[in-house]
Amino acid sequence: MAKMWPRKLPIDILENPLRNSEIKVFNKLQNQLGDRFVVFYSRPWLGLKPNGEEIDGECDFVIADPESGVLVIEVKGGGIRHDPISGTWTSTDRMGFRHRIKNPVEQARSSKHILLEKLKRSHGGFQRYIHIRHCVIFPDSSKPGQDLAPDMPLEMFCFIEDFEDNFIHWIKSRLTFPEINQGQTRPLGNDGIRALENLLARPFHLRTPLGHILKESEKEIQILTQQQYHILNAIREIQRAAIAGSAGTGKTVLAMEEAVRFSESGARTLFTCFNRALADFVRKSIQNSSLLHVSGFHGWCFSIIKEAGFERPTGRIPGNFFEETLPELTLQALELLPEQRFDAIVIDEGQDFLPFWWPVLDAALSENGPKLLRVFYDDNQKVYGKRLSLPTEIIAVPIRLGFNLRNTKRIHEVSRQYYRGPEVTAIGPWGLPVDWIKVNVENQIWVKSLNCARHMIGTDGVLPEDLAILVINEDEIRILEDQKNISGCHLKTCRCDNPLVGHVVIDTLRRFKGLERSVVIMPASKALMREPELVYVGLTRARTHLSIVGEESVVEQIKI
Repeated sequence: MAKMWPRKLPIDILENPLRNSEIKVFNKLQNQLGDRFVVFYSRPWLGLKPNGEEIDGECDFVIADPESGVLVIEVKGGGIRHDPISGTWTSTDRMGFRHRIKNPVEQARSSKHILLEKLKRSHGGFQRYIHIRHCVIFPDSSKPGQDLAPDMPLEMFCFIEDFEDNFIHWIKSRLTFPEINQGQTRPLGNDGIRALENLLARPFHLRTPLGHILKESEKEIQILTQQQYHILNAIREIQRAAIAGSAGTGKTVLAMEEAVRFSESGARTLFTCFNRALADFVRKSIQNSSLLHVSGFHGWCFSIIKEAGFERPTGRIPGNFFEETLPELTLQALELLPEQRFDAIVIDEGQDFLPFWWPVLDAALSENGPKLLRVFYDDNQKVYGKRLSLPTEIIAVPIRLGFNLRNTKRIHEVSRQYYRGPEVTAIGPWGLPVDWIKVNVENQIWVKSLNCARHMIGTDGVLPEDLAILVINEDEIRILEDQKNISGCHLKTCRCDNPLVGHVVIDTLRRFKGLERSVVIMPASKALMREPELVYVGLTRARTHLSIVGEESVVEQIKI
C-alpha cells in the first residue's frame, strides 16, 4: 500500500461530487501501488512568471518512486472537449451539464516545472538530475485513435480503458525511464523522497505569541468595563448606595469613576479604602482635582488628627490602636474641624472596614452638604462572611453587580469555587486556559515562577509592567529576590505601590488587594492554602492570564 499524503481524504473532499474522479484515483493509488511509492494529493503552489508576476496553481497528484522518478498528474472527469478555435476546454458531467475547465496538459506541465524548480531551491538544495514527467488522467473518457496534438501524445493520457483494467501498470510505465543510469540522470532515491516530503508535506506550527493573544482579550475587557458606567447613571439620584459584587465585577473602576463624577459636579469628595497600595494606584490613575481627595483610611485619619493638633503616638502602638483608638481620635478631630468634612465619600473594598470605622466616615460627611455615600464591597460570603456591617444609622440602597467584566471566562471558572453569593456571570472573552505548573518540592516554586515570568517576557512578548508575581508574605518576597540573584535572573522588579515601566511587580496578595494585572503568576505555597481569602484574591487579580505554580497536592487542592 502506497504512503499517502494526506493519509485519508478529509470529509469535505469525500462529500464533494465534483471530486469524484480524484477520489477514485486516490483510492486506486493507495490500494494498488506498492509500499515504496509515495503519493501527494492536491498540492498547491505559487510561482513566478519571467516578468516577476506571481502565478498560482495546483497539481492533483504527485507520485514519487525512489527507484525511478516523479510523475505529476492532472485528473479531469467527465467527457472532455477541446475547441482549438477558442482555445477552451470543457467537461460534460453525467447529468449533461458542461463545465469550462483549464487546459489539463498545461496545468500538469506547469506543475512539473514549478515542482522541479522549488525542489532545487529547497532547504539543502536537491541538485541531482532526476526524472520527472507529467501526464493527465481522463477516467471517464474513451481512448481516441490518434494523438490529441503534437505536445499531447496518447501515452501521456490514461483513458477509461487503462483506468478501469490496467491502471497501475499504466502508472508504472509512465514512471519507467529507460535512460536511467545513463549520463548524469539518477533515480530519485530515498533522499529524493525525503526532499519531496519536506517540500510538499512538511508540518509546521506557527505560534501566536502570548502577548498578542492577551492584547486582544484586554481590548474586549476594557470595552466591557466601561459599559458598566450605565449603573452610575441609574443610581445618580440615590443619596446612599451600597454596591456589591464579587471580584472582577468592576467595583474599583466604578468607584473611581463615581468619585471623579462627584468632584466634577462641584462636590468635595473623599475616595478611601483600607489598602494603601490601592489608594496610591487610584491617586495616580485619576485626574487631579482640588475637590477630590484620595487616601487610605488610616492615612486620612492621621492627616485629620495631625491638623487638629493631636499627637501621633510614638513607640509601641497598642494592639487596638488602628481598630478603635485612631477612629475615636478622628471623630474628635472632625468635631474641631468641620470644614474638613466632605460632600461625598466613595469607599472601595468596603468589606475590609471594621464596625468602629463606619461612624467616622458618616461623621466625615458635611452637615450642610448632599451627604452622598457610595460603598463598593465584595459580597463573597464564603471568604468574608458578615464582615461588612454598616451601622444602623447608615441606610444605603443595595445595588448588585452581576457580571464579571475583569477576568476571562476561564479565570472566572477557576475562582468561582471560592465564591458563595448571588450568581455572577463572566461575559468577557474565553481567554487562555489557566496554567497549572507543578513542581516536585516546594522550594522549587520560586525559581519556576521566575523562569515562567522570564519566558513570558522574553519569548511570548508580555510587557514586564503587565505582569505580577504575588505571594503570601514578605518572607516569600525575600526568597524570590534571593533566588533571582542566585540564578542570575535579570528581571527588574518593583512593589505594587511604586509600579515602574519595564518592571515586574513582586508583592504580597494583601497589598495587591483591589489591584489587577493582565498576567499574574501565583506561587502556591502550603502557607497560602491556610488563607482562603488570599487564594481568592490571587485567583482574581489576573485579567487575561493566570499561572499557578506549586506542588501537585497544592495545585490539585486549588483546582477542587
